Amino acid sequence: MVGTQRKEASASTTWFRSNRVNVITANRGATKISECPALYQKSLRNPYLWLRISLFTVGRRDDAISTNTQSLKGTSRTRLEGPHFRLVPFDESMIDDRYLSWLVDPEVIRFLEVRHQPQTRETATAFVRSFDGPAEKYMWSIVPKDSDAHIGTCTLYHINRNHGSAEIGLLIGDRNYWGKGASEEAIGLLADHAFDTLGLHRLTGGSSAKNRGMNFTYRKIGFTLEGRMREAQRIRPGEYVDGYRWGLLADEWRARRSGNAGS
Repeated sequence: MVGTQRKEASASTTWFRSNRVNVITANRGATKISECPALYQKSLRNPYLWLRISLFTVGRRDDAISTNTQSLKGTSRTRLEGPHFRLVPFDESMIDDRYLSWLVDPEVIRFLEVRHQPQTRETATAFVRSFDGPAEKYMWSIVPKDSDAHIGTCTLYHINRNHGSAEIGLLIGDRNYWGKGASEEAIGLLADHAFDTLGLHRLTGGSSAKNRGMNFTYRKIGFTLEGRMREAQRIRPGEYVDGYRWGLLADEWRARRSGNAGS
């Protein structure tokens, strides 16, 4: 009897390890094994498997359970390809002098939160490493398809699996690419990935009332201006401007994408 139990326990461990990614992928958002029908039936025949999956599943609703199998530590390894730009998963090796120069360029960070504190290699490294933490969030480098040099970054963060929502972030650091469609294409690739791959329902973004370029891009892509927060952002000591909140739903994006494909 003891030998049989040991074999069952060993088999459950082997099965769980080999199917760990499938457990996460197939059961996004589950917090108890009864919410995972296929696994539930399998576990009824193997109490050791039930215990391992139950312990693994409980408490995972808000973090790394994702259809992207590499999101266990919050970092996407998926490259996203557009007609003119690609999004490449950002890692510490990309924290070069070029990237750091963007973070101290007053024009580049004029409307970004990083402007409120000194930026160094250490602060940049800490920020990038935060994407390897337990929370599900993603960071990519924006790279022109005719070059290997990155020209900016974009992020998906504040992902809430309960509501299917996420916030987007964008930085075009190379001024030579301002007004060249990089922002529009990068956000479009983020939307495709968020809605089609990650299964999200809604994307949100923020901007300053004075950030005409970003506000133009949001409108052009199809985001709706959902709110205006009075004097919510401090541009410089004594100067406050309104903040905008933008939203895009999955159905809206797919309808727009289909319309563009047919035109």
